[in-house]
Amino acid sequence: DLLEKLKPRLPNTDLYRWIEQFKALPPSERAQRTSGLLSALSHFASGKNSILFDTEEPGIELTKVMRENQIVYFQLPVLLSPFLGKATGKLVLQSFQNAIANRHKSNRKKKFFSLFMDDFSEYLYPGFVSILNKSRSANVGVVFAHQALGDIESMGDSIANSILTNTNIKIAMRGNDPDTSEYFA
Repeated sequence: DLLEKLKPRLPNTDLYRWIEQFKALPPSERAQRTSGLLSALSHFASGKNSILFDTEEPGIELTKVMRENQIVYFQLPVLLSPFLGKATGKLVLQSFQNAIANRHKSNRKKKFFSLFMDDFSEYLYPGFVSILNKSRSANVGVVFAHQALGDIESMGDSIANSILTNTNIKIAMRGNDPDTSEYFA
């Protein structure tokens, strides 16, 4: 029983007590409470894409990628599979957040590392602003590629402001939107 295996590691913790309470619920209520979570996780745990999310033998370790200055390319199928594409983008960015935090803990000299994000408004999450604020001190450069200011503004004024004020270099090419062109001019 999983609960018995966890007991020595989690004695008298809130998590252990929650597990005990959850286990005491009738099976139908447990199923009802977890159906949304199970549905969301099924995209990652079953089917042909599940191998990409194998945690026992991860193929990509972003802390190692950054330390060894490797190149990783993620092409997220946002149009083909909106939920999986957006959720995967958030998982990848949260993994980068963890890798940047690990860089801050390390005393090693940090090689410059670049993170390029194209069409990021599809998968950016509000907590990413903290990555942006802390990445420079970890010697990580973040490049945002987007079509117009509206792509950034669609995430909210505070996120748009953080992105626009925390990026030092801006490159504008073929501005079709008058508001975007005027802003950068």
